Amino acid sequence: MNCQEFLESMFEFRRGEGKPEERTRSQAHLASCARCRQELAETEACFSMMKSCCGAEKTPEGLELKLKELMTSCCGSRK
Repeated sequence: MNCQEFLESMFEFRRGEGKPEERTRSQAHLASCARCRQELAETEACFSMMKSCCGAEKTPEGLELKLKELMTSCCGSRK
C-alpha cells in the first residue's frame, strides 16, 4: 500500500470498517510511514474536537468525502 491508497481508505480504517486484509495493509503502511501516521492523528484530532465541541456523535453528511477529496488532491502525489 502506498500513501495515496492509504489516504483513500483512511476514513474507513478509522471507523474500523473494510476487509480484514485491507486493514492489515493499512496497519503495515502506518508502521512504516510517519507522514500517514501524522495524517491519521490530525484527522482523529479533528473529529475528536468536533465531537467534544459540537456534541457531534456522527460525522456531518458529506464531510468525510470532502476531506478525502482535499487530502487526495493535496497529498495524493505521495507514494
